[in-house]
Amino acid sequence: MSSTILITAFEPFLHYPVNSSEQVARAIGDRSISNVHVEILPVDHVAAAAAITTLLTDLKPATCLALGMAATESAFRIERFGRKCPGLAHFDGVDELEGAWDWDDLTQHLAQSGRPVRLSDDAGRYVCDTTYWTLLDHRRRHGLVHRAAFLHLPALSEEFPVSLMADAVIRAAQSTNIASP
Repeated sequence: MSSTILITAFEPFLHYPVNSSEQVARAIGDRSISNVHVEILPVDHVAAAAAITTLLTDLKPATCLALGMAATESAFRIERFGRKCPGLAHFDGVDELEGAWDWDDLTQHLAQSGRPVRLSDDAGRYVCDTTYWTLLDHRRRHGLVHRAAFLHLPALSEEFPVSLMADAVIRAAQSTNIASP
């Protein structure tokens, strides 16, 4: 079984010149952890779906933790479900899929940061949801990714600096617990 961990994030979007997910992912990438691959995705439904599909096919990671920014959030927000966005009709598959992670374990590892963590059942109808659904659909079809989740990060702040979020994300991604059945 592959031990590769794929962490994805997004470039800046709309009126946000800085995307916390990109900054956190780059900080993790700068640590040069041998089995961790970091990729920044475009903020475009079709391009992001194609990019993550290529990464999953090429890398065959055991774990994929996709990151996005929820600028108005003041907690780590774990998304449990991905939904196919209507504009992606050319992608087959069910309309909603549940992530594959031990949610209690993920919550516990993120909470070690001393910051709030909450569970969510709605990743939104933006590129985050498209990317998450694509990840989960790929997992459903090919069964290669053992753990797959989407994590919304708050915007960068004194309470949520890059280093704290990067530590929490990599600690969670490197956990050895496999998804609950």
